[in-house]
Amino acid sequence: MTSLVEGKRKQTVHLATGENKTVEFKVKSPDSEYAGIILGGVTTTASVSPTKSKNINIKNQVRYVKGVVLRSKDDGVMPDMHLTSAAPKAVAGSTGIAYTLDNTAPINVNKVSLKAEITNGSKKTNYSADNLQIAPNSQFDYFIPVKKLDAGTYKAHITLKNDSGFEKSFDYNITVKQRQVDNVNDAAAPKEESNNKQWIGIIVGIIVLIAVVVWMYLYYSQRNKGNGPTKGRGELNIRSTKKPDKSKDSRSGSTRSERHKK
Repeated sequence: MTSLVEGKRKQTVHLATGENKTVEFKVKSPDSEYAGIILGGVTTTASVSPTKSKNINIKNQVRYVKGVVLRSKDDGVMPDMHLTSAAPKAVAGSTGIAYTLDNTAPINVNKVSLKAEITNGSKKTNYSADNLQIAPNSQFDYFIPVKKLDAGTYKAHITLKNDSGFEKSFDYNITVKQRQVDNVNDAAAPKEESNNKQWIGIIVGIIVLIAVVVWMYLYYSQRNKGNGPTKGRGELNIRSTKKPDKSKDSRSGSTRSERHKK
């Protein structure tokens, strides 16, 4: 629809509190009449005053999209659906097959229900979904989970229908090779990366920490033993006291006594 807009495709509008304004865009009609619809929309963005405080600075922005549908005539246009390809795939940890569907008609399909039956040999997978929306002129991959994906040929029977009278069925076969199965299983359950180096570093760090703690304990224990009334660490100084010679004192006392008598 953007290619049909004439003039400026972007406009700036200033609104006071409670004020309403009409914004117009001129759309050029196609040169020839067309069947179906053209989907588009108008996006409006409003900048709101930022929230400011001592520790918080939040900038708010509000966006609103209004859908626009252009019609040339009211003739009924039916969807034109196709199933073009399929491939094994992993989605959100589940294995399965993604089927590529497209709608080449300029009409959307609303409230579509899907039913699928997939067989691989004796194994059968049943799947259903409701309220699907398919846009005009669109292509998409629809994933159908298969609990245990093995190598082999998968035969799918898929039916799309809604209450407006649309119904389409597809039969599609796909051969899945073992290499594809291995790749899908790896993607569904990725292997945890090896953290050997990280664990080695943690273990070495713990050993070093224990060694430092033991060394500090022994160091301060030995130091505390050496800190006493004597100097030095771990040294025992013994100071001997010489006992007085009693015989000498006795002789000295006798001599003084004799001198005193004389």
